[in-house]
Amino acid sequence: MGARGFGALAIALAFYALCASAGKAAPSPQASGDSYFVLGLAPREAHIVIASGTVTNGMFSRSAASTVMRFRTSADAIENGFVVGKIRGGTTLGLVSVSDRTNWPDPKYSLCGPHARMLTFTPPPGAVVYITSLKFRHADRSFSPSYKDDIDTARAFLMAHYPELAEKLKQGRYNLVTGSAACSAKD
Repeated sequence: MGARGFGALAIALAFYALCASAGKAAPSPQASGDSYFVLGLAPREAHIVIASGTVTNGMFSRSAASTVMRFRTSADAIENGFVVGKIRGGTTLGLVSVSDRTNWPDPKYSLCGPHARMLTFTPPPGAVVYITSLKFRHADRSFSPSYKDDIDTARAFLMAHYPELAEKLKQGRYNLVTGSAACSAKD
């Protein structure tokens, strides 16, 4: 392989490394107002969308300028059934959608609309919080969530992958609210 071939290979490997880390919250020094959140997720082969917004009268809404985070197993952002995200503390987040990548076509569970119950949470500034673990199951053409709190498993995951965050981990709080019909705009 000539110099061109090695150059092209180096560019391709650098691009692959960049794509593989997209969406992943690599631990970095925590600014005073930043927070990390940990969310367990099954199925492990998934694509989830979390967006910032507000909760008013028990309903989640997001604005056109909301922060949108996408986590995919293909981008290595969902590791061993956990998502680790970083956000400005005090920001309200809602789990807008979940797609199961193990089946085609991808069953998608949208948590927006008048009958859906959306998981929302607001990590406090400077905190590392475990929210909950969600398990989405298929049943008769539906894709529905169940919730389980398991901070010990989340802490063990952090010890293995992000040890600098594990010592700070605390149990976070979440709410299940109604998602407005517009909360999933373009997701």
